[in-house]
Amino acid sequence: MLSDIEGKSGFPTLPAENPAKLDNMLKGVHPDAKAIIEGLQPYNRWKRATNDPLWQLNKLAVEDKHRLPHITLVVNRNLSFWGPAGFNADEIEPIFDPIEDSAPIARYPAFDETGTEVDMNLTPAVSIGFGQRAPKQLRGMPVTDRLRHIHSYIIEKVIRPLVVPFLD
Repeated sequence: MLSDIEGKSGFPTLPAENPAKLDNMLKGVHPDAKAIIEGLQPYNRWKRATNDPLWQLNKLAVEDKHRLPHITLVVNRNLSFWGPAGFNADEIEPIFDPIEDSAPIARYPAFDETGTEVDMNLTPAVSIGFGQRAPKQLRGMPVTDRLRHIHSYIIEKVIRPLVVPFLD
């Protein structure tokens, strides 16, 4: 049976400052670790809180538990192209929106500055991305890249500062 402190303790991820909730969830936590956890809270990022990997992971977990699964779709990962000599690559505009039937993946002019017809060979690389039900901050980046980013953040910014000092 878990003690009251163990049962109520956790690693909170709070979108807004809430000292009472933070203190309640960190009752059995060492003061040094508590300070680190407080510093990692997304609300410390002010307007950029929704870009915080812990906020993103928490948002995915909460929505996954309480709603339908996240819809995923095909997204453009990158776009390789080959054009005629003298064609200005700055004129190509990749489109990184979700890819549906016959969706455009890039815009480019039909003629270069010399008036020569442009014959492009476009090679898209696609991946799976979060759909419309996912928080907007998670859309546009492939799921694997987003999860890899969250994982790296947790290893570097959460686990190392919290675990290493307490293992010595």
